[in-house]
Amino acid sequence: MPFAFWQKVPPPGVNASYLVVAGGGGATGGTVNINWGAGGAGGTVRTGTASFTIGTTYTVMVGGGGAASTSTAGNGGTSSISSIDSATGGTGTTSSSFVGGYNADYIGGNAGGGAGAGQNGSGYTPGNGFQSSITGTATYYGGGGAGANGSATSGGLGGGGSSNGTPFNGSNGTNGLGGGAAGSGVPYSASGGSGVVIISSTSTAASTTGSPSVTTSGSNTIYTFTGSGSITY
Repeated sequence: MPFAFWQKVPPPGVNASYLVVAGGGGATGGTVNINWGAGGAGGTVRTGTASFTIGTTYTVMVGGGGAASTSTAGNGGTSSISSIDSATGGTGTTSSSFVGGYNADYIGGNAGGGAGAGQNGSGYTPGNGFQSSITGTATYYGGGGAGANGSATSGGLGGGGSSNGTPFNGSNGTNGLGGGAAGSGVPYSASGGSGVVIISSTSTAASTTGSPSVTTSGSNTIYTFTGSGSITY
């Protein structure tokens, strides 16, 4: 059947890959030599592909890290590209953050879970995050924070905070990676790292807000948002 001039033509789209990482969880403090602080879980990761309509502005939100606390630490904030978010919306694959820690009955807070599948925190050792090469370089995102146990313990791959032992103060999760914070002893506690949103395609955006960094890998142009903004192709 011939095409009629009144039939609508779908607007063209730009196919792009995305990585959406929530902020990492904050950590708790504890009571030195009685119960020590638990590490925060790494930020949830969502990755996939989407078609971005040319001329449409897509809002990008980057979640902040969870607040520190001596009791119940804060969750990391959700990151999103319009309807695609790190927690519930959109198509694609979600790599959830696995179990974070809690204050043990005696010495040693559990470590935070990472965003990589099967990477629950185990004892003081945190889970590693989710590895992606969307930027052209293999990078981990959403590492869990170490649990405090009075000795130095590294954070999970992907920006998880480390517990450096005496004086029991764990480090914050890494901003831009969604790392979970490391557990601490009273009065210390650490905050989770902020998340990130990365969009990669063979097309160049017509405009952006929020000052994303712009890099290239092969034929792809990559926009990395470490703060909220927007993108229009």
